[in-house]
Amino acid sequence: MKIWIPKNREDLKEHLSDPLFKNAYFLMLSSITICWFGILLLAYRSKVLLHC
Repeated sequence: MKIWIPKNREDLKEHLSDPLFKNAYFLMLSSITICWFGILLLAYRSKVLLHC
């Protein structure tokens, strides 16, 4: 399996103009963001519950 890496900005712009890739990157970013909010919430809740 060959990984495609854009060589310049025009290649990257063309790659991101494809709705399939744009939606895939958006889904990955939103999943990572939700995971980090979950980790922060767990850390906050554990601190609050341990200090009560």
